[in-house]
Amino acid sequence: MTDNAQPEKFLQIARSVREDQAAADQLHGALETLYERIRVDPVVNASLASCVKFRTLLKQLLKELDRLQPATEGEAASARAFDPAKCQAVADEWQSLRGGFFDDYRKNKDYLERLALRIVR
Repeated sequence: MTDNAQPEKFLQIARSVREDQAAADQLHGALETLYERIRVDPVVNASLASCVKFRTLLKQLLKELDRLQPATEGEAASARAFDPAKCQAVADEWQSLRGGFFDDYRKNKDYLERLALRIVR
C-alpha cells in the first residue's frame, strides 16, 4: 500500500469506528437501564458484558487513530507518534469483534425490546 493510501484507509476506519461507537453507546445505555432493573437476566448480562468489551476496544482504537490527525496535517509529532502497525493490530481486533457484536445485537434485539416494554408497563 502506498504512503498516501494508508492515511486514507485509517481515516475511513475512524469514520466507521465513530459510527459503531454511537450505536454501542446507545445500546450500552439501554442495557445499563435493563441491568439496573433485572440483574439476573442472562441475555442482559451477556449483552452488557459484550457491549462493555466492544466499547473499550472502540475507545482504544479511537485513541490510536486520533494520533493520525497531526501526522496527516504535518503538525509537530505528538507525545507519542502515530504507529500504523499498532493501529492496524487494534483495527484488526475491532473488525473481528465487530461482526459478532452486531450479530448478537440483532439476535437479541427483539427479546431486549420486549423486556424493556415489560419494565415500562
